[in-house]
Amino acid sequence: MTFGVGAALAGGSAVAHADTAGPSDQSSSVSSANTKGHSPRSPHAKPLSAQSITASTNSNTTASVRAKSVSHAVPAARSATPRLPAPAEIVADISALVQSLVPKPPQPPVTSVPPPAVAALPLFQRLCSGGWACAGAGYSAPTKGYQTAGSAGWADKYYYYNQVPSGHNCTRYAAYRLYKNGLSDPGRSWGMAYQWDANAPGVHNTTATVGSIAWWNKGSAYGPSAGHVAYVEEVGKDPANGKTYIVVTQDNAGGVTEKVRIVQGSAYYPNKFLHIKDTASTPPQPSYPVGVVMATTQRQQAATLNSKLLGWYAVGTRLSLVCYARGQSVKGYYSKYVGGGGWDNLWYKTTDGGFAADIDINTGSNNPVTGAC
Repeated sequence: MTFGVGAALAGGSAVAHADTAGPSDQSSSVSSANTKGHSPRSPHAKPLSAQSITASTNSNTTASVRAKSVSHAVPAARSATPRLPAPAEIVADISALVQSLVPKPPQPPVTSVPPPAVAALPLFQRLCSGGWACAGAGYSAPTKGYQTAGSAGWADKYYYYNQVPSGHNCTRYAAYRLYKNGLSDPGRSWGMAYQWDANAPGVHNTTATVGSIAWWNKGSAYGPSAGHVAYVEEVGKDPANGKTYIVVTQDNAGGVTEKVRIVQGSAYYPNKFLHIKDTASTPPQPSYPVGVVMATTQRQQAATLNSKLLGWYAVGTRLSLVCYARGQSVKGYYSKYVGGGGWDNLWYKTTDGGFAADIDINTGSNNPVTGAC
């Protein structure tokens, strides 16, 4: 047994001794192996390791000690055992992965929601109507003179008909406005409204200008029986579609003064414009930005609710905006789109001289659309 152990530890020298041993030596080696329950060893087998020999000769103290000495001298390499994550860490990692896969909801816009687009003008709209009530709504001053016979200059000579003692008719009013523009007495009547195109002087075409006479032929939608004439107060473009519109003041035999706006394309748009005595000395009215009233709002004397209340603007009213002013902060229709609690101090002065709060007006912009007052 000492040989076997010594051969394992000696390595190659044991192999050489086994190859040269006689038959008796070989049988002794096999027998010794068989007594421990091992199969016979081939003379060409590789030497056993120290650990194997120690296991096979555990009854021999010396061999065991020597084998242990070899084992301790060359210890087997140890691999570090990895630390398994705690269950809580696994749950946290899975949760983070799931969250990264969930689509993020869209973020709300930083800026306020823009107001809706400005609606197109009605093709025909009465801005003022009734008796002499519109005398202050675009009619040339002093309008009270027009209400009495003989006060409208040469217009009364030709158009104050006895059959209309009230003084209301379209030709008298149109002639009166030409008289106010400086047209001298033409020396004759131009007849019924439908006859003005044939009889009145000046250039007649389809181009509207301030101070021209809007003319409708007999049989038209606006003057079916005798035609019609009116005075052009304003010419502009619909901001929604670029169509030309006119604002006219007029009178008629029915006893009603009116101020109306008509957009090109309407069945009531004039057939022609008679340039008899346009207001050459008066420049055309500027084209002002338009704001649409979205909620009934105050018409104030200044940019504050503490000023005199001049009236109210109804929903849908289109305001021509002259200039803006920073005044009292107020809340209104668009407050839900405005930061700082919905307060806004932007006001507009309109062509009628009043002030309206921007918070109730759709101008198509959150910023001023005019110059400062």
